Amino acid sequence: MGKKEKHSEAFLGRYRDFWWNPDFVDLMAKRWNLRRVLSVADIGCGLGHWSRLLFRYLNPKAKLVGIDLEKDYVEKAAINFKHDYPKIKKKQYSFITGNATLIPLPSNSFDLVTCQTLLIHLKDPERALREMIRVARPGGLIICSEPNNIFESLELNSINHSKPVETLTKTFEYAIRYERGKMNLGEGYNSFGDLLPGIFAKVGLKDIKVYISDKAQPLFPPYRSKEQQIILKQMEEWREKGTGEWNRELYKRRILAGGGSDKFFNSMWRIFESDFKKFKEAIKRKEYFQTGGMFLYLVSGVKNRIL
Repeated sequence: MGKKEKHSEAFLGRYRDFWWNPDFVDLMAKRWNLRRVLSVADIGCGLGHWSRLLFRYLNPKAKLVGIDLEKDYVEKAAINFKHDYPKIKKKQYSFITGNATLIPLPSNSFDLVTCQTLLIHLKDPERALREMIRVARPGGLIICSEPNNIFESLELNSINHSKPVETLTKTFEYAIRYERGKMNLGEGYNSFGDLLPGIFAKVGLKDIKVYISDKAQPLFPPYRSKEQQIILKQMEEWREKGTGEWNRELYKRRILAGGGSDKFFNSMWRIFESDFKKFKEAIKRKEYFQTGGMFLYLVSGVKNRIL
């Protein structure tokens, strides 16, 4: 039985350090002209992965504030930031606790307000987005990085590519029911990234731009790269601890809330357990491979200068 986890706890591992291709982020920083940014608020900052990635592109005098609901996260985010930027003065950054739907920051204050995989976890993501707009200055930039996570259920690999169509269809159904169940329970929508451009327009943002990360997380023999080693370690840890994708209690609750039955969940769980055993054996024989595709959007918009 999976333990009670903080929000996104299992998904804040080191593999997040490999979510982006550096040259892609270089390009996006130029497109957004981040060098002009003197103040940034990272909402739902977690352990500070997104804050630390973006900060290097900002004006050297820029100040950063990270906000997260979990006290442990903001404490660790500050430590991680200091590790990556030891020469940056403490007055230039802070990480504090706060709710994304009631951000504890003044209105009209930040050149950039941003989040990474935050909105997918919220019952009312539009309210959080409106709060992000509130704290942005007129003419300020809003950037949200949010995924379509249903895509992963369609990805083929060396184990599942030849499975019967019926089995692959059930795998897709499982993923949809999980997402619908999470949404029905008021715990967020894992593919909210698909809806972001329309929501940006609805809340009045201007100059809306939509991009897709060009990063994949492939696995192929002999699995020697640092990235592949960390991914494999993370997958093994989730399985051993019953967290992340192996939190049986959490997944069952959401599948049932999404209209699935006990019978359906149990049958799919047995398939996943069998596949993981095959996965470990194939890794040991150096025969497993996947492209590791991601569908991670970057959506940006500008706050109206007229208040």
